[in-house]
Amino acid sequence: MKPEPLSAVTHLVQRHRDILSPATDPDVVNGTVHQMISYLENNPLKNCVLVIDGEKVKFAQRDHQHQVNYLRLLQTAEINVGKVSKCA
Repeated sequence: MKPEPLSAVTHLVQRHRDILSPATDPDVVNGTVHQMISYLENNPLKNCVLVIDGEKVKFAQRDHQHQVNYLRLLQTAEINVGKVSKCA
């Protein structure tokens, strides 16, 4: 992902900090779909913002395997985000 969209998302999260209540220093991870899936599976998150480049979405619309990969990414986020367990 290019730096401009990530910067825009970071700015948006900061602007709405009181509503979203993100971590003090939230993780920004820029990687492949498979890296994102692995990150979501291995790191408990309260909230998650996924930013996907428009060109990659257009490509995925024409390529079945990429569609499957992005669907798996969304399903992984749905399953894992917000399931943060609290220690006693």
